[in-house]
Amino acid sequence: MNIVRKICLAGFVCTLSMSGIAQKDDAVLFTVEDIEVSLLEFKYIYEKNNRDGADYSEPSLTEYLDLYARFKLKVKLGKDLQMDTIRALQVELEGYRKQLAKSYLNDKEVTEKLTREAYERMQEDVHVSHILFRVGKKTSEEDEQMILGNAQRAYERIQAGESFETIAEELTEDKSTAQKGGDLGYLTAMLPNGFYAMEGVIYVLEPGELSAPVRTPLGYHVIKVNDKRTARGQIEVSHILVRINEDKTNVNAAKNKIMGIHHNLNDGREFEEMARSLSDDQRTAKRGGYIGKLSINMYDPVFEEAAYSIANPGDYSEPVETKIGWHIIKLLKKVKVGDFESEKRQLAARMSGDERMDIAKRAMIDSIKSESDYRIDSVLLDAFVHSLNDDFHSFKWKIPTLPKGDIITFNAGPAKTMDQFTDYVQSHARERMRAQSSKAVRTTALELFASFSDDACLEYEEIHLVEKYPEFAALMREYEEGILLFEVTKMMVWDKASTDTTGLKEFFNDHRQNYIMAEHADVITYTVSNEDQKVVLKSYRAALNHTPEEWLEEQNKKEITATFTRKLMEQEEAEEAGWQWTSGWSSPLMTEPGQDAAFTRVVNIKPERPKELQETRGYVIADYQDYLEEKWVEELSKKYSVMVNEKLFNSLIRK
Repeated sequence: MNIVRKICLAGFVCTLSMSGIAQKDDAVLFTVEDIEVSLLEFKYIYEKNNRDGADYSEPSLTEYLDLYARFKLKVKLGKDLQMDTIRALQVELEGYRKQLAKSYLNDKEVTEKLTREAYERMQEDVHVSHILFRVGKKTSEEDEQMILGNAQRAYERIQAGESFETIAEELTEDKSTAQKGGDLGYLTAMLPNGFYAMEGVIYVLEPGELSAPVRTPLGYHVIKVNDKRTARGQIEVSHILVRINEDKTNVNAAKNKIMGIHHNLNDGREFEEMARSLSDDQRTAKRGGYIGKLSINMYDPVFEEAAYSIANPGDYSEPVETKIGWHIIKLLKKVKVGDFESEKRQLAARMSGDERMDIAKRAMIDSIKSESDYRIDSVLLDAFVHSLNDDFHSFKWKIPTLPKGDIITFNAGPAKTMDQFTDYVQSHARERMRAQSSKAVRTTALELFASFSDDACLEYEEIHLVEKYPEFAALMREYEEGILLFEVTKMMVWDKASTDTTGLKEFFNDHRQNYIMAEHADVITYTVSNEDQKVVLKSYRAALNHTPEEWLEEQNKKEITATFTRKLMEQEEAEEAGWQWTSGWSSPLMTEPGQDAAFTRVVNIKPERPKELQETRGYVIADYQDYLEEKWVEELSKKYSVMVNEKLFNSLIRK
């Protein structure tokens, strides 16, 4: 049945003149009772589901209009049955909403800039030295200011002409670089989470330039850029390792062994074969020495330098000595970095948990405040702050008696009350107590209010996402209507088809001609569990001259563990298994070490016949579901009126 051909086209409320007037995407294309489907919605869903097939031809549009009208009929029934009020479904939909909203709750323009910035920085490696002044998690504000002062004085000494390397050896709290004058080697973007400020500095400074103290999770760094080069990127490598013992007793033996391996490689031996048999790196030896992708600063600098110096994939290095032993490195592949558009999605994924996304979030919140007429009642906030004492940093703190009112307001959307704020503070006891030894009470209180305020702004934005982003509204509509469709179809079709045994039998009897078993064979598979091949062979021969039941009884008498299974099989399936389509044919005896012996017999071949319900129940249920759905849609099309704006629909057709 084609719904489109049965709908009323006359007297439709939205009739547009197509002569010289551009159609509006928010114009209503069709209705199902009180459900309106706009031109924008139809075009969106048509293009999304048809992809390259969305050619806007008349047959394609007509077919999809019919499908979408059917869909909306079912959604209408789901709403009339108030399935959208079922609590479990509301919770499910809210979960989808929260998940989807995350991708919209940041400033997309800022995110794009940050992604491009990371991509551009990845094109360069920067040789960096630093002097670290550590700040611990429990360091007080007063002590942190003293540490910052120490870092500032070191910076000023270098600015005045003292040697960076000398001061690094004297003052740095990074033990791994102290003896190297603070040398960190080459770094490349993206630096680990928390080091975005440091990344920004090293890419802005020119070689030879020095930075003022920069804060990271480790503390304050005075940074010097020594050099810059085109990024080395990633390579894939394998290696063969000959370890040197910790007591250095095998130094000469290790060198002689690696030289011998290198000689054999030059004579044509396979690298992977020698890695498997001779490499001391057990983790990679079984994979032919395969290490995987290598980036800068992952391994010993000597190893890295040798690996990146190999010119062509397939080549291998001269023997190279590192702290753990001797290596021969083979270059497998140079990993090329694509253009920005091809790398953008992967970069965005890497940035998802990075602090730079906080920048996009901060930009979003600032934008929300600007657009929403965000206001704070400073009198209420001051009253809260002035009510606090030292108990605020402990579990003893209780919410004091405070003035009532809205502490945060917006031009459109729910305000946040003083009670909501104090409840928030009480529920964040961990944050309060964590700040006990390092922050003043007022500082902690204002930080908690800032977090509460940020959450309020994001909640405000989430409420208005449907208005601001048409694609968000479209996806939420898809989620909601998809949930309704599933539930109403389950009730009206799927469950009924599975439980209505009488209806299923009647349907099967009316359509028996559709369920025919072609010429088929009675195929029996025998298994025997016995390690004695003579016993197995006797059992095999006995099966050729007895019915399966007689054979099984005989095996049981002999205390031989044996079974058989029977299956009706059509010719195509039997031939795919490699069996002959001949009555009485038997397969060779199959014996595998540690497995039961098995063989198969084609007992007899039977002519075509109608199938019984139990033989094809799954197929019958599927067909019965289609039948029930077709009847259901017919009933819905009589129950609800579907009206289409014919002129608007015709305007979509591309000749």
